[in-house]
Amino acid sequence: QDKYAGIQEKLRSSAIALSLFRTPAFTRQFRRSTKKLKIYDYLLETKNAVSDLYFRIKTIGFTHEMEDYEKRKLGIFNQLNLFQLLSGIIVPIMVIFVDPAVPKASQLLACAPAFISVLVLVLNYYQKYDASMISYFILYPFFTSLVYMGGMNLGIDLFFVLYGILSVFFLQEIAHML
Repeated sequence: QDKYAGIQEKLRSSAIALSLFRTPAFTRQFRRSTKKLKIYDYLLETKNAVSDLYFRIKTIGFTHEMEDYEKRKLGIFNQLNLFQLLSGIIVPIMVIFVDPAVPKASQLLACAPAFISVLVLVLNYYQKYDASMISYFILYPFFTSLVYMGGMNLGIDLFFVLYGILSVFFLQEIAHML
């Protein structure tokens, strides 16, 4: 009991300190102090640029003829591929720096899911929706399995659960499943 009292007190004090950062007075003071240094403007411009880029990627392949449901579905699919692209780039780079002894073939194979995400986004851009879905649901599990069999455990076990859920959501027609 006494052993954990110090830890609990530190957690409480850090929670109180974090709650101070959420007050309107702190926010106003932060804006005033950063405006003097022009940091606030830079952060605001960066936030706007990132959110604009995110919106443009989310809306890749949208057409005026699409219904709202189809646009939402394509937006989710594009977001999923964006985040998988980012993780498909970041994780292999981290592996290269942490363990440089990993063979080059394994490093290239670990980048394959990122290339598949790029392929899917390009196919969506050219409005080849069926080709993008089929390539995603065939190539992505195949190459992530190869990466997993190659000895790199990238924590992709949950992706296979995600594939099952997504296949029910995206692959409505029986022709896509065959």
